[in-house]
Amino acid sequence: MVTSIEAQTGALSPAEVEQTLARGFANTALDGKRTLVIIPDGTRTAPIPLLFALLGETLGARVAALDYLIALGTHPPMAEEAIDALVGVSAAERERRYPGVQVFNHEWDHPDQLARIGVIAADEAVTLSDGLLKNEIPVTLNRKLLEYEHIIICGPVFPHEVAGFSGGAKYLFPGVAGPDIINFTHWLGALVTSMATIGVKDTPVRRVIHRAVPVRGVIPQTVDVQVQQAVGAGLADQAQFQRRQVFRKDADNVKTHYCPAPSVPVPSASLLSEALPSTSLFTLNSPSGGVRRT
Repeated sequence: MVTSIEAQTGALSPAEVEQTLARGFANTALDGKRTLVIIPDGTRTAPIPLLFALLGETLGARVAALDYLIALGTHPPMAEEAIDALVGVSAAERERRYPGVQVFNHEWDHPDQLARIGVIAADEAVTLSDGLLKNEIPVTLNRKLLEYEHIIICGPVFPHEVAGFSGGAKYLFPGVAGPDIINFTHWLGALVTSMATIGVKDTPVRRVIHRAVPVRGVIPQTVDVQVQQAVGAGLADQAQFQRRQVFRKDADNVKTHYCPAPSVPVPSASLLSEALPSTSLFTLNSPSGGVRRT
């Protein structure tokens, strides 16, 4: 099920965002479920304070737990003051308004905090990387994901110099992943070069990410609430990462290109198909820090 809201100009009001979230989650089996929300760190631009508040108001009374995991990748952990600014509420105020809610830093460099959920074979890595790398890729994720019954991915979609576009499954890999797949994808992105990657939908790095967790494998029940503004990129339709309008600079002209589905098919079997609970994807593109209409 897809819930969306669109308008010609201006920013969405908090009430409009709240109504869209409520519609999106209305028929999702969240009641009594332990729910984990994956959010970006302070290096990303998104209205996380608004979404933190609205998710608490929309889901807090329904779920057994509503906690947050910051998708740091290999970025340094956020201090308590930085977390307060990220979610827009101090720890003391969170405890008063949203009792029991916890916010965790991802710990990519602590093996005891990671769970190995599979491996991408070396020969498959060759195909995915267009022959640039031939390494077996152990796939590990923050083990907290296995402690919850429902996962919500909440973050922006921007052109990205390593993956082509941010957002979606990238919040799992490298967002809350272990060092092997993080190192592989970043080195692969460096070999491809940022000029050949940014704003491109079908990239070798994105193929590796989707091989680790294809949408239809890890997200059997998806609520995809899109609230975006196209700034160099925007979703062209409601199928995640299947088609996308992108703006790429061609000589001195900016042209609009229509990108088809990936040339490498998304495999039917996911490494995570048996490992993770159901997942909802909330994507947005808001460079000014507010939720924008497309």
